Amino acid sequence: MIKKLLLVEDDPITQMLERIILSNVGFCQETMSLDNGIAAVDWLETFLNQGNQNLNLPELIFLDLNMPMMDGWEFLKLFEEKYAPLFPNTKVIILSSTVNPLDWEKSKEHQVVIGFEKKPLSGETLDKLKQSEELKQFFVESYK
Repeated sequence: MIKKLLLVEDDPITQMLERIILSNVGFCQETMSLDNGIAAVDWLETFLNQGNQNLNLPELIFLDLNMPMMDGWEFLKLFEEKYAPLFPNTKVIILSSTVNPLDWEKSKEHQVVIGFEKKPLSGETLDKLKQSEELKQFFVESYK
């Protein structure tokens, strides 16, 4: 099971539903929700300033693309430039309602992105992710 997941999503209803699904499926022990990319950057900065680089670090970020103030692409660029070297084990899965195939192609340009999933998040999607090469190490016990 993933210990900590950071959910960056601007819609409070979607946030609530995703947290419920994550809990029901037993995907992660703890979910931290933030409303946009700026809030996520502020949280990462606070985390670094407290000297907690190895404590409670999210192993996975679920990232919405279309958000106000700082969208998912802007956050992703900044995360890769500044934070990914400090948090090399943190990976990103994009959760989006976009229908633009170019977004999926663009996501492949980012090394920290290990998946691109359509909204709404479902138990079936999470079950699929549990079996993915990038995440199955967290769920080995689930299949014994």
